[in-house]
Amino acid sequence: MTQLNNKSLADIVSEHNSTADIFEKYNLDFWSGKLELSESLASAGVDLTKLLDELEIAIENEPASNINFNDLSLTEISEVIRNEYHEYLRDKISELTALSRKIHTQHKSESVDKIHEHLLGIFNHLAPHMVQEEKVLFPYLEYMEHMVLQGKVAKPPSFGKIKKSVAIMLDDHKSSTTKLDRLRDITNDYSCNKDDADLKYFYKELHALDRNLRMHIHIENNVLFKKARVMEKSMLNK
Repeated sequence: MTQLNNKSLADIVSEHNSTADIFEKYNLDFWSGKLELSESLASAGVDLTKLLDELEIAIENEPASNINFNDLSLTEISEVIRNEYHEYLRDKISELTALSRKIHTQHKSESVDKIHEHLLGIFNHLAPHMVQEEKVLFPYLEYMEHMVLQGKVAKPPSFGKIKKSVAIMLDDHKSSTTKLDRLRDITNDYSCNKDDADLKYFYKELHALDRNLRMHIHIENNVLFKKARVMEKSMLNK
């Protein structure tokens, strides 16, 4: 497993999805795509040998449902994002918004107020973001890929260059992860110390949302957008 040393955390998670849980446990950022494994440990105080052992176990026991996103086409990745991650998020927007309002009414406290505020901020930010992806960006990426596979050059997108559109999406993602980081702080890593069934369930679902959304953002940032920029550059240079 020493070959993992020279891979970015993003590439490891893209190939072996279950490793995301291990990186999350050690608070290692895999969604930004910037750091190699050995680099990320230098400032985190994590023992490399122990981490490699845990990664090896996770990879050896990964389920058949594991997806190596690096092997998928742009169309296949966008379909996974639409059908799994966007649908999950829309379901959670409805469920957690209602539960957040209920808890906000029942528990008058500064921390609950902040949770409610940040959660609504995430949802209000991501709802139009997903529509923009599904109605504009994803269809063009699929069209571009189709043309490239036929050896043709795609017409330019109505929104300008892919690089510009992706930059906007990356900014949105950065804003969302900043809000998630704040939610983690407010909830003490989603640890509920009150004997209240609704509140415990709420914290549990907030944690699930956090994990799902970070993976969602990772797939777009480090696989879909990266592949799209490479394809556009290659197409335009012909």
